[in-house]
Amino acid sequence: GILCNYYALGHLLLSDASMLGKLSPFVVLICSYIFLKEKMNGFQVFSIIVAFIGSLFIIRPGFSLTEMLPALMGLIGAIAAGGAYTTVRFLGLRGERGPFIVFFFSAFSCIAVLPYIIMNFEPMTMKQLGTLLLAGVAASGGQFGVTYAYKFAPARDISIYDYTQVIFAAILGFVVFGELPDGFSLIGYIIICGISILMYMYNMGYLKNVVDFYELKQYKEELMELEGFGNKSINNLLSNIEKSKNNSLERLLFGLGIRYVGSKTAKILAKNYLNIDNLIKASYDDLIKVKDIGEVIAKSVVEYFQSNRQLIEELKKHNINMSYLGKTNVNENFAG
Repeated sequence: GILCNYYALGHLLLSDASMLGKLSPFVVLICSYIFLKEKMNGFQVFSIIVAFIGSLFIIRPGFSLTEMLPALMGLIGAIAAGGAYTTVRFLGLRGERGPFIVFFFSAFSCIAVLPYIIMNFEPMTMKQLGTLLLAGVAASGGQFGVTYAYKFAPARDISIYDYTQVIFAAILGFVVFGELPDGFSLIGYIIICGISILMYMYNMGYLKNVVDFYELKQYKEELMELEGFGNKSINNLLSNIEKSKNNSLERLLFGLGIRYVGSKTAKILAKNYLNIDNLIKASYDDLIKVKDIGEVIAKSVVEYFQSNRQLIEELKKHNINMSYLGKTNVNENFAG
């Protein structure tokens, strides 16, 4: 994995190579689900996807077909890294100590690259040697941190925080190289920090369902006490949650996580039924008459509202908009 990553860094744009590296948390989730039987819920999957989108704002890669091999190597590196993190979790569950795991990880890496170093050795200046040693110290420290994290927590809970390295990279880039992030990068930072806060609160038990998002303001003082989360971050988070109450119906339907209902299907349902009460009343036979709503989606929608009436009522108490605000395409069942 390390060799593939360095090959990608040496032959791709830095942004492209970094983008491929961001795929490793997805591999962790898949591997931990397959090999460690650590199941994911919808919120955790959603958080990973949002963090990935945030990284896109920052990295903004531009892939080229002429770079297929380096890109493929970068992808293999991400897959290998995800597999390695899952292995660390497995070893931690079996009681292996962190330093022991790091030792074998580092030793194997050194042995694997030793023949290449001997055959292509070039003397280094003192500055280069010092920089290399600092890189080694930073990498070792990071490896110890990752090892302990995967030892004491499920992979699905940790992988979200892998994206914070982009923020630290931006800070170091400014301090060392004088690089300033642009507007898109700042948007990415906000997205990543926001979803990290939400994931942390979910793991702490503050968030159990979508209704809990609108009750977070009750815990503002507790949130302020969380390490690393300042007053501005918390206020921005609560402000964005409050603004979301005015979203159109299709945004709500998509956010509810109804199986098989993506953004496009949510908009079709919103345009045809206008408000959530009409949609709840719709039968299976009514739904399959709507263009692009097949039997599977219709069944899923009916079953969801049969099982989640109480959730909808709780959302209404928080004054969530449940009507379609765009151009209507009224279902004949509700015309007139």
